[in-house]
Amino acid sequence: KLFTERIIPLMNDEQKFKHLNFARHFRSNWGLGAGKYLLVHYDEKWFWGLVMRKNAKTFEDLDNTTIRAYHKSHISKVMAIAVTGFGFEDNIENGGEAVKIAFTRCQSHKVAGRMQRASRKDENGKTKYDGAIVREKDQMYLVDCAVTGSNIGTADSPKFPLMSYFEETVFPRIIALVGPGGKFENYTVVIQGDNAGPHEDKVYKRYVEEYCGREGWHWEPQAPQMPHMNVLDLSVFPNMSKRHSSLARDHNGMHMLKEDQIWDTAELVWNDLPSCKIASGYVQANRIASKVIHHRGDNIFLSGSNGGISTGVSTDFD
Repeated sequence: KLFTERIIPLMNDEQKFKHLNFARHFRSNWGLGAGKYLLVHYDEKWFWGLVMRKNAKTFEDLDNTTIRAYHKSHISKVMAIAVTGFGFEDNIENGGEAVKIAFTRCQSHKVAGRMQRASRKDENGKTKYDGAIVREKDQMYLVDCAVTGSNIGTADSPKFPLMSYFEETVFPRIIALVGPGGKFENYTVVIQGDNAGPHEDKVYKRYVEEYCGREGWHWEPQAPQMPHMNVLDLSVFPNMSKRHSSLARDHNGMHMLKEDQIWDTAELVWNDLPSCKIASGYVQANRIASKVIHHRGDNIFLSGSNGGISTGVSTDFD
């Protein structure tokens, strides 16, 4: 019998206790009982300009493909944040409706410190900046940047703060969904995220918790070291990555995509993503929570020798 060798998070007794409590909390509708809920999940993901295939096929008289790079850090990448929701009544196992709430490139405005010209390569392969003027000094332009909880950065080193993103984008869109005339009017909102560094920023956490409290919503982050309950990692991101790599190869062959091309392709994949792929992650999370409870908070069920993470969602739902 074959199995997949895996590295899974090492857990102590305190972490197992937190996992068990979170799983029970999740399975009991966060202690709120029966009702109509909109479960929202958010997370960030890198999209790469070039991804090598793990199972590439070769044929007689056809050379294997080899790409040279100075370092992996030289391969272009773009970070995006995705926000999805799943509306259900009483129990996730009853089924429901999945929705896309937001998909955003993590960018902020930077102020040019000097005039900048377009670059070119000379006959010796050296970069020359003597082309047309791209931007003038003090002109603002968008740049990809690091995600933070509340830190906006500086004019020459901007950041992408989650607090501003939720205030300006995510919360208004959720209100539109659960407010009068919305698709999920009067549903109780529950927002789940993981424990990544920016998500644990004290200023950001205080803001979102207070906002949710005023709206009658519930802010329910995952327990630490619990990636197997990340709804987006269970279905949405794997499907998007596979499709993104396929489209990149179709349109650009073995050439690396530039940042804007990476984002355009990612946005196309997001727009075409069917709701069933989003819904699958929520149902999987519900069933994984049951496994966590069965194993008393331990994650040993993630091991290939113990059946892996499969939950049978594809056979139980159309």
